[in-house]
Amino acid sequence: MKRVGEKSSEKIDCLGVQKTGKVVYVHPAGRFYIVEFTFPGGKFWESFTEANYER
Repeated sequence: MKRVGEKSSEKIDCLGVQKTGKVVYVHPAGRFYIVEFTFPGGKFWESFTEANYER
């Protein structure tokens, strides 16, 4: 499971690009985590899960 403060490389769904960000939150039960990405125009957060679900 991810830990707050560690770097994580994720594919950002809304942009379709892979970028490295910093984990800023992990759900107490480990269900998901939130990564903060920094861009020239500012920062934004996106949540991810390590579980693989069928789509």
